[in-house]
Order: sequence, then C-alpha cells, then structure tokens
Amino acid sequence: DAFVQIGKSQGQSEGGLGVGLTLVRTLVEKHDGRVTAHSDGEGQGSVFRVWLPAAEDEPTDLEDTVIDEHLDVIQPLVAREQVPRRIVLIEDIDDSRRMLASLLQLDGHQVIATGDGESVLEAILQHRPEVALVDIGLPGIDGYEVARRVRSDSGDPAPYMIALTGFGQASDIQQALNAGFDAHLVKPIDPDELSGMLVHLPVSHIAT
Repeated sequence: DAFVQIGKSQGQSEGGLGVGLTLVRTLVEKHDGRVTAHSDGEGQGSVFRVWLPAAEDEPTDLEDTVIDEHLDVIQPLVAREQVPRRIVLIEDIDDSRRMLASLLQLDGHQVIATGDGESVLEAILQHRPEVALVDIGLPGIDGYEVARRVRSDSGDPAPYMIALTGFGQASDIQQALNAGFDAHLVKPIDPDELSGMLVHLPVSHIAT
C-alpha cells in the first residue's frame, strides 16, 4: 500500500515516501501481470514474485533510447490508445522518475526526464514540451519555484503544468494552483487519471 513503511533502523537509508512497491505493482498491472510479496518473518528476508504474460510480438528495438548525463531523453516505443505528447518530467528520485517515464513511454509519449529543478527551464526552452510533470519536493528549488520560473521565463505558450506530490489536501491543491500549476496529482500517480489529463489537454497547450 502507498505510504506504508515499517519502522526504520539506522542501517536504512534516509528519505522515501513508501511508494516504491506501489509503483512496481502499478507498472506490472499495466502489463496485465501481477506481483506478490512473502516473508517468513523478521530477519528471514522477503520474496517478490512477478508474473507477466508472454509477448506475442518481437520485442521493440531500444536503439532510439538516449541517456544523457543530465537528461534522459526517452523516445516513445509502444503507442496505445493515447495522443502522443512531448513531456518534461522533473522527479529527483531516480526509480520513481524512470518508472513514470516508462509508463508514459508505453503510451507513446516522448519524455525528457530530469531530477534537477535548476535545469528544467533549459529543458523546456530546448524541447518546447506540451506538458511538464513537476515533483514538488525537489532539492534546491522546489516544484513551486519551478512553476513560477516557468511561467515567467519560458515564453508563450507555456507547457501544461501538473504538480506531483504526496499531499492532497485542498490547501495543497490551492498552493500548487497559486504557484502556476494547471493541475495537481497525488502520488502514487493513478495512470488512468494522468492518461485522461493528457488526452484532454487544453487546445492552447497542444503542439501544432
């Protein structure tokens, strides 16, 4: 379950929201698979099993995937029932960023992914995305500051900006809107909700 964590010890790394396994389950189920977890008790380790249906077609060639030192430029591989979008994703947790980028990639989108809020304006100016998915809890400048800078510096039209956060109270949503976001999603992201947003993007943000 999302945000569920067993008490940490000093030997465990700091940080984290308790969303990793929920993201795993979401990704597996999107492939029509299932995942289970089992342990015989404390100190006995854990076993995670993933079942996935066998692919009927040949695997897609990954030669078009380009990984830069600062930006992961991920080309769309498999187009589903989705309108392709050009998306910038800002998420500082590597696993979360790559998993969400992979989900978007499976829907046929081009994703420019970065974990650095400082580099987002450069990415937006260079790639001119239709959508910017921005994590609020970034190191250095947070997602609110990213949104404010994009609104003031990126020119017109600005991308459709979606805030990603673990907090979903009415005050959190209003704070995101006040900072310049167009929409707000609570982690772990519901793929269907995000997909619906991308399908029904306002005309002013659609690339021509």
